[in-house]
Amino acid sequence: MSKQIQLQNGDPRPSFTNGLKLYGMRFDPYSMGLRLVMRSKGLDFDFYSIKMSDRPDFLHELNPNGQIPILEHGNTVVYETVIIYEYLEDIFPDKPVRSSDPATRAMDRIFLHEVYTNLAPVIRAIMEGLDAKRLLDQLLRVENRLNKQGSNYFGGNEPNYVDFMVWSWLELIPALKRAFSLSFELPRGSFSHMWAWIGRMDKEPVINAERKASHVNAEIRSRFFKSVADGNPDYMVGLE
Repeated sequence: MSKQIQLQNGDPRPSFTNGLKLYGMRFDPYSMGLRLVMRSKGLDFDFYSIKMSDRPDFLHELNPNGQIPILEHGNTVVYETVIIYEYLEDIFPDKPVRSSDPATRAMDRIFLHEVYTNLAPVIRAIMEGLDAKRLLDQLLRVENRLNKQGSNYFGGNEPNYVDFMVWSWLELIPALKRAFSLSFELPRGSFSHMWAWIGRMDKEPVINAERKASHVNAEIRSRFFKSVADGNPDYMVGLE
């Protein structure tokens, strides 16, 4: 990532280039998953972090829904996380972060769809009041998938895009626990495969490079979540 720029209402649309521009938000897990994928593929890109509570008008020119993430690549504009990911794989195939086997790719897409449909909403809802049983039930999907695969990562011997997309959501949990003083624990006996996966992912160079570039860690993320709960999201927290 060559640069990171904050944008809000009143800011102009960045000038045209033939390079990659990713519009998202530092603390948005969908944007984070894509940043990890792009780093893993060795892509150079500019990241524009949007103040979503006061978003710039031009965002609707890029995506009529006004939502993030959005990828701009020369004259091409793509939105929706998985569609952006698939575009990146098609345009930059030299270092894939997906299986070469069509059946495995299909199973990966099904699993990620289940994560986005079932787990992601439960994690988001923590700010409104924790339902620990619902969260643990959904995390069992992750545990069971890792157990069934019998590999270190969803991608096998190394992380693939599913690892990065799932990680971008699970990394929110410690910050949410800290922000809202939650006391639930993830039993190591019942989630042994997931805990082992978390330990490996936490050491991945791509993930640590992303933390450094975005100036985000658990403490900074928890401060952001607190600001959201207080009704005044601090998008610049950690950049002081």
